[in-house]
Amino acid sequence: MSTKFLAVVLLCHYCFDFYSCAFYCSIAKSQHYDVHGLVDIFRLYGDYLYKERGDHDGAIEQYIKTIGKLEPSYVIRRVSY
Repeated sequence: MSTKFLAVVLLCHYCFDFYSCAFYCSIAKSQHYDVHGLVDIFRLYGDYLYKERGDHDGAIEQYIKTIGKLEPSYVIRRVSY
């Protein structure tokens, strides 16, 4: 995992209240992150929406963007609480 990627992931984790997922994805794309880096951002944002904001529909929209890259069991565990 690169230092830049770790910085983006940490920033996402702590600043979702201030910026949207699209903002972080544009940063990641400009830094030439691969698909897995973007999937991590969608996953983190989905987790944030589900746990912190209670926006279950918004979280599902983010998890849908990870289909084929994220284990289905991860999403099932998150939304079955």
